[in-house]
Amino acid sequence: MLNSLLAKSNIIGGRIDLEWIWASPGARPDLRLIRRTRAYSNGVGDGMTVVDLERDFGSSLANWAAIQRDLFFGPNTTVESNQQLAEFSQHFRQTGKPATVDGLTPYEVVIGTYNKVSDSYTTLSLTDIVRIDFEQRRTASWQQLLRWDVFIDDGGSTVLAGQVTVRIGHQVGSDSDHFEWQPAVGGAVTVNFQHHAQQHTQTRLEEGVNPDSGEWIRRVVIQDQALNPEEIYYYRLYHSPTGSDYTSEYNWRVAAVSTGQYHYSDRLYKQLPSIHHYYDEPDAKTRGQGQLRRYLSLFGATLDHIHGQAEMLKQRHNVHRVYAKALPQLARMIGWRPDKTSDALSLRRDILEAPEIFRTVGTNTNLRSVVNRVTGWDCKIKEFVHNIFLTNAVDRIHLWEIWHKRHDGVGWSAPQAVTRSLAQTDTFDGHANAFIDHNSNAWIFWHSNRDGNRGIWAQQMDVAAPVVRKLQLWNNSETQLHNDEYPTVVTLSDRLLMCWAANKNGHWDIWGSWSRSSEPFDDGPDLSGINQSTPVNLTDYKANDCHPVLVDDDLGTIWLFWQSDRRGKTDLWQRRFDGTKWSPAERLTTAELHHTQPAATTDGAGRIWLFWCDDRGDRVNLYVQVNEGGSWAAPYQVSTGQYRDEAPCAVFWNGEIQLFWHSNRSGDWQLHSQRWKWNGTAPVAINAPQTETRSPTADKEPFVMVDSGGDLRLFWRSQRRGREYQSRTIDSGDAAMIAQLGQPQDRAHYTYDTRKSENDYYARDTIGIYLTPDAENPDLEDRNKRLINGPLKEFIPINIRPVLFILPAVHKEYVYTYDFPEAEPRRVIGETYSRSTTGVTEEIYAGVSDNYSDRIPGWNFIHSWSVSFSDHNSIDFNSLPVDTHLRTWHVGLEEGG
Repeated sequence: MLNSLLAKSNIIGGRIDLEWIWASPGARPDLRLIRRTRAYSNGVGDGMTVVDLERDFGSSLANWAAIQRDLFFGPNTTVESNQQLAEFSQHFRQTGKPATVDGLTPYEVVIGTYNKVSDSYTTLSLTDIVRIDFEQRRTASWQQLLRWDVFIDDGGSTVLAGQVTVRIGHQVGSDSDHFEWQPAVGGAVTVNFQHHAQQHTQTRLEEGVNPDSGEWIRRVVIQDQALNPEEIYYYRLYHSPTGSDYTSEYNWRVAAVSTGQYHYSDRLYKQLPSIHHYYDEPDAKTRGQGQLRRYLSLFGATLDHIHGQAEMLKQRHNVHRVYAKALPQLARMIGWRPDKTSDALSLRRDILEAPEIFRTVGTNTNLRSVVNRVTGWDCKIKEFVHNIFLTNAVDRIHLWEIWHKRHDGVGWSAPQAVTRSLAQTDTFDGHANAFIDHNSNAWIFWHSNRDGNRGIWAQQMDVAAPVVRKLQLWNNSETQLHNDEYPTVVTLSDRLLMCWAANKNGHWDIWGSWSRSSEPFDDGPDLSGINQSTPVNLTDYKANDCHPVLVDDDLGTIWLFWQSDRRGKTDLWQRRFDGTKWSPAERLTTAELHHTQPAATTDGAGRIWLFWCDDRGDRVNLYVQVNEGGSWAAPYQVSTGQYRDEAPCAVFWNGEIQLFWHSNRSGDWQLHSQRWKWNGTAPVAINAPQTETRSPTADKEPFVMVDSGGDLRLFWRSQRRGREYQSRTIDSGDAAMIAQLGQPQDRAHYTYDTRKSENDYYARDTIGIYLTPDAENPDLEDRNKRLINGPLKEFIPINIRPVLFILPAVHKEYVYTYDFPEAEPRRVIGETYSRSTTGVTEEIYAGVSDNYSDRIPGWNFIHSWSVSFSDHNSIDFNSLPVDTHLRTWHVGLEEGG
């Protein structure tokens, strides 16, 4: 049991003193103290381990007085993230040897390295250390070089066990920072890293038995040193009763400020008359060690500490660095109601995003999020202003289709619809992506909601009667209630790699699958693997990763870019595929708000051009970043102004980068283009932006490619044909509209409702909130209605009146229960068939005597089977009771012939 846990800032800068007392019977408990910045850790793997009793005091030899660790971490991780690639640790004991660090002597050294090939971490322990020679200097090639020569006692003689060398900051930037362990015997081990952190702790363990209770009282005193100045550190204690699972309590956590050193001792000393300096430090040997200087250092350290505490007051409005306890007060200052059950990181993220959320007050997305958070139910939001009958108002256009046009080097052809939806007027076809297969045929992929959820659809171009089909990406045994969106394709010879975004796991991930390029993804519902591979999750992270884009360079490497909100804000990330394996995910950009919608292509020199959108809330500008020789140039701003320039796409054609995007700069959403080139050091625009489409309806999401004939082909989604389906009141020929009357999708027009009851809602100031409960429970429905009314007032304008509707509950019914062993009742239905018509079948009729034979090509006799009737081949109407639950039956029809 934890009796106390304390942390306080030491008067010496960069140091925090901690202490805890643990009372328990029996053996020494397995305790770990984890340190983090910005928030308390959520587990033993979430942060840096300051003290591990099992590791540091597990044996009599491991009762270390101090431990100093140099830790090295991978790219795109923080020091606190615990993704460690290498370490060099020195364990100190108080011995009779000459002291080297704070009166202590190193006794053991631990060297750890990560092997990327075997995905394993190896540690080497060296004991009987005689001495460690340390060198730190700057070289012609490296900004910092650290070297430790480790000498051990080998039978009474001192020998070199090995050398650790760390190189940081290559002067040219062509070599990565790396850690190297060179043993005296054997080959060197080298590990690349990106972050270096030094951890220096002094730990004292005091143990004794309480004579009254018989319990062991263990007091642990820690000095956590080498900390960053003016930083708040959060500590949490974890206990493992079993040695595997670690748990913690709410009050097992403390925080303290690490102050800095501001040299007040030297300032005070310099204020003294020079005569005092002369008599206090008369020669060079006593310089810095005078009695008067040491006396003033007591006051100087106190002033340093006070200064550091005062500096932290500057951070009281800094959401990233303010003390976690002050976050609720900071949230209330801007009108945000904090969730005190959330951790500090979530609170900081909520406060940072609160202004953006406040800007969305009254929007559909905002209301849907509020209702879902309060009730846990899915909901739909409907604005009834669009259903009011007006003599001069037309129906909204709900139809989006893929259009395209071709440029043969002379001019553009007339726009034509590529995808047509003849059965529905509210189909959404979007985000086209086209490619050329190894037979020089053009194909187009897009996502669509034609069958309910969004999926990936495809058709071949330039054929008389193209077959439109939905790609079978998942095995039919999987429940497909998710959406598949944003297809992107790259071809390698006769193979094709497609990546897309899917919310299969409750959040958006990037998935990938290989297929042959001709007739792609036609393997059938069981995914036999003959013509396509099983989808692989390429970004398995509990955040939203979406909008992927693929491009292959001149070396055959495939690059994958996507947008992710792992950091709270949306950044661009990347991975590379070398033909064998994928590289780790790396963050490419760091957005102030949102970097979205990446698009990539390569030019004639093999450079990769990556375009993206920088969303600042009030505007969206385009940026480009060019990779040449494996190195990324600085981002370059492509577009400016208070417009929303979105959805870039680019291709290399006629020696130039052809860039397309959609924008509202002309009022309506139209496509625009611009030509770019590389001038040797930076991208340069060749011409001013040009308007490519001039339709009164919206044109969005362009995609451009060069076909096998060398022509430029531009695809986009458009509402042009939707004007044909507009109606002022109701279209009696629109079967889909009539079927949706009274539903959330209702698009008919009604006369104005002036009353304010829940049955009167066709008005400008009314919105409908359609709730879909998990089960039919009237009491729960009434309760959730009351719960919603409170938060809604904070997130809708004062002039809006919400009306709540309860849709029928969704009941999950299992047709088969083989894959659901816990489901009740059990449904084990199997099917089989016996014998097929390979010859002439004979029909025998009662009454008039006649024989007639005929062939029925492709027709089989189908019988049903069940657990109860395993040998039941047909229906026996003479047996009571008559069992007709089987799917098919036949009477007077004989097989054979």
